[in-house]
Amino acid sequence: MKLALLCSVAFLAISSPVLAADLVHPVAAMPFSWTGFYVGGQAGGGWNDSHWSGGFVPFNTNGSGGIFGGQIGYNYQIGQYVLGIEGDLAGSTVKGDNQCSIDVGTACETKQDYLGSVRGRLGYAFDRFLIYGDAGVAFTK
Repeated sequence: MKLALLCSVAFLAISSPVLAADLVHPVAAMPFSWTGFYVGGQAGGGWNDSHWSGGFVPFNTNGSGGIFGGQIGYNYQIGQYVLGIEGDLAGSTVKGDNQCSIDVGTACETKQDYLGSVRGRLGYAFDRFLIYGDAGVAFTK
């Protein structure tokens, strides 16, 4: 009986929640900040559907492939406003081809080698929730 009581008390002591406060560095008192650098990666797929016409027999190229890359950025928070800049670059294997002439064996190809963008950001922060808009330039080959 004593062993069962001792095991029950030990089990309850182990499974009870730990309630402690860091009085030297109170986390709850520190406001959240969006300021800082960040990096990330991306992987996915892409599809194309190109329609060609003019000067030759109209044709379509439909293709698909992988897209893989990364992004880097920096945000700076002033009060509740967040300013930022971000750039991304991704390699692409998206490709499609089709016969583009009445000559048998003649093929035309549509492919994408890479894509990227550089954007500025302006946002408004509600603690850990950020509403933002961005604008910039995008490029591809």
